[in-house]
Amino acid sequence: MSDNPAAEAAEKASENKRVALLIAALALALALTEVAGDDAKTEAQMKNVESANLWAFFQAQTIRQTVLGAEADRATFDASQIADPVARAALEQQVQRWRGTIGRWESELLC
Repeated sequence: MSDNPAAEAAEKASENKRVALLIAALALALALTEVAGDDAKTEAQMKNVESANLWAFFQAQTIRQTVLGAEADRATFDASQIADPVARAALEQQVQRWRGTIGRWESELLC
């Protein structure tokens, strides 16, 4: 032990302050790292939701396209069975509108 207890106490207090500052700096670094990690996790979750939404949109669009294409094929067959030329022409026009819609959807999916 030193001869001067007051000097020893002051030195110990100074050492405690340095340790406290080091702990505070480490806590700050840990907090910043945690925030950055949470931001990255949130960003990854947002990208995952975005890709799931895009895939669901693609699937829904493909299903609508397939159903409308099947209906157009069926209506084309039905039109060949209709004797009334006015009714046949109306159905064929509807089929052309459906095929136009299918073509538009296909071009939108390619963009």
